[in-house]
Amino acid sequence: MALRLPSARALLIGALALAVPGVPYAYARSQRLEVEHRAATVASAMTNRSIHVKCPGPIRKRFMYEIHEGSVWFDADGVPVSETKLSADTCDGLREALDHAPALQLACLTGGACPGAEERVAQALAVLAHEIVHLRGVRDEAITECHARGRVASVAAAFGIDPAGGERIARWQTVTWSQELPPQYRGAC
Repeated sequence: MALRLPSARALLIGALALAVPGVPYAYARSQRLEVEHRAATVASAMTNRSIHVKCPGPIRKRFMYEIHEGSVWFDADGVPVSETKLSADTCDGLREALDHAPALQLACLTGGACPGAEERVAQALAVLAHEIVHLRGVRDEAITECHARGRVASVAAAFGIDPAGGERIARWQTVTWSQELPPQYRGAC
């Protein structure tokens, strides 16, 4: 009995059937890796050491509930590890900044009603600035938040936000967002 191999057409159809479902996953992964890389580059520059940034993958994003927008661990000696983990919402906001920075209408942050994208971007940049301060060695949440307000415009600029937009985000972080934070994040400035 002779072994019959599939035709070239059958092999092509089979390969496409296997590859097509992976295309959206591969695209999402490349988008996530770009956000991680940009955030890591910014954090590394602001801490003068190599930092890794982790965003949740598709399974964690879908099935895990995150209670923190970002986190940095400290070792037993109080030294921060060289990694921060960001929530899916934070990473999505950073992605939005990368994709649409020039088109964002951040003027709404200083007293108007903002569309979801602008506030999501502002919060994501504020969270990253906050985690960068932790990565510089500050553990206290209120002091960290105070220092983050002074760094958020630089973080925003690294994501393509113009200087005026960065200043609006800093004002929003100080005036509006600070009122929504838990008490341990307030009062050091």
